[in-house]
Order: sequence, then structure tokens, then C-alpha cells
Amino acid sequence: MTVKQLQRLFSVIGVLGAVFVWYLASAGVSPRTTSKIELTSHMPMLMATAADSFTRKSDPIAKSGWTASGSSQQSSEPVRNAIDGNNATFWETNEAAFPHAITIDMGTLHSVSGLTYLPRQDGSDQGNIGRYSISVSRDGNSWSKPVATGTWADDSTQKSAVFGGVRCKFVRLTALSEAANSGSWTSAAEIGLVSDPAIGPPLPRHGWTVTADSQNSSAQAPRNVLDGDGLTIWHTAFSTKVSPLPHHITIDMHRRHMVSGLAYLPRQDGNLNGAIGQYSVATSVDGVHWKTVVSGT
Repeated sequence: MTVKQLQRLFSVIGVLGAVFVWYLASAGVSPRTTSKIELTSHMPMLMATAADSFTRKSDPIAKSGWTASGSSQQSSEPVRNAIDGNNATFWETNEAAFPHAITIDMGTLHSVSGLTYLPRQDGSDQGNIGRYSISVSRDGNSWSKPVATGTWADDSTQKSAVFGGVRCKFVRLTALSEAANSGSWTSAAEIGLVSDPAIGPPLPRHGWTVTADSQNSSAQAPRNVLDGDGLTIWHTAFSTKVSPLPHHITIDMHRRHMVSGLAYLPRQDGNLNGAIGQYSVATSVDGVHWKTVVSGT
């Protein structure tokens, strides 16, 4: 199996603790281009149980505790039908000018990477969504710009919209037209949300080397992030001269790998000094030319 790979990895702002990197190369799965690299730090680490354990899949978010509200509803087809888990029931709006919207409150924050839409399954196409947009919110008041827009086909098969993982509590699907511009209704048998799939097992770190912009002492050297010991740490200089931000640590894997994520374990001695806040992660194949692939707080 051929795996497109990366060589020199990760300039990370102020990493303290053990660093792990994962790969997506499960049996029979070969990435098509080196540019299709996804680096994430918010997904759970799992160990493989079968050859296909880490084929990329989307994980449905359980609907327990969800509530929904809509721009309108018919008394016999209320909005709650769109999240009841029953494909035979459906939500349908009153006949009205577009846009129509349904807002899902998941009750708690989730990392959401996509939405599924199942049109009504009673043999009627009335209300099938054509053009749509999707927005998200953490509080139900401040809404993002659309994270996805598009047009769905006028049939009864399940549709989906995929977007970059976002942390949110509310998701709003807005129908901008009925499919084929055939009417002024909107309907849905089921609307679901999906989270990012789990990522694969950690890459073996044998032969890796690491450098950093500074270290406080030989006991707190960059090599500690690769030693497999969660009680040792790397710490930037502070004893004699405080080194200003940004700080970085660079891991050289000495061969190319397909990389899908990075995990960061803060120091485990009860001291929060140096715990990372704002960060960025960059990758390189030669250690000279770098590309930032993810950033956050």
C-alpha cells in the first residue's frame, strides 16, 4: 500500500507535555494527494480493533435532549417530527414566502461537521428543499455566516451537507426554495447532525527528533515531549530571562507520513504555568517551507 506522507512536522506555539500524531492510513485506504491533510486537536484518540476501524466516517450525534423550532408548522405536521427519529412522520411549514427555517437546539455544545436531511417519505414531494443554507450558533443569538450552502435534488433520498467541524449548540437550516421551484412549502422527515470521525492510532515515534525556540533547563528540554512520560515536561526559558511569545517546537519525523492530528497533554504537576492558549500548527516536507494547517485557542 502506498501512503502519501509528510516529513517534517509541526511548529506549535508553546507546546508543553506529551505530543502524539496520528495517521489515517487504514488497510486498503490510500490518500490521493498530499494536500488533503487534516490536522485536528479536538477528537478522541481510539485504538484500532479491526482493519477498517479508522476509515474516515461521520458519526451521528445522538438526538436525546434536542428541541426544535420552526418558522411555521402545520398542526398535523409539527416541527418536532423532524427530530423524532421516525421517518414516517414529517414537519411541514404553512404555505408562505421563502425563506423557511428550522432551528435545532442540541442542549449542549458539540463539534458538528455536517447535516443530513431526509425529505418526507409518504410519496409526496411537496416541501422538498431545493436551495438551502446552514448557520450555527453557540448561544442562539449570535449566528455565524453560512457554513454551508447549496441545492438539493428533488427526490426522496437522504441529502447531506458537509462543512468544517464547528463547535456549537444551535444549528439552523434555512430553506431558500422548494426543489424545482415547485411551491411555497418546506418539509422534512428527519434532520440529523454529524460530528467529526475519530482519528487513528498514534504514529510510532522511534527515531524522531525535536527542537524548540528555548528551554528552561536540561531537565525541561524539548526531548521530554517525545519520551512517553507524562510527568516530564518541556518548558521555555524563564529562570534567567523570560522568552517572549510566540514559542515553537518542531518535530522531525525523518521520513514522510500521512498525518491527521495532533494531541497536546499539558503538564501534569498541578501547575498551569505555560499551558497553551492561542496556538497554530504548521507542516512542512522539507523543514524550510511551512504551511499553517490549523489554529485556535
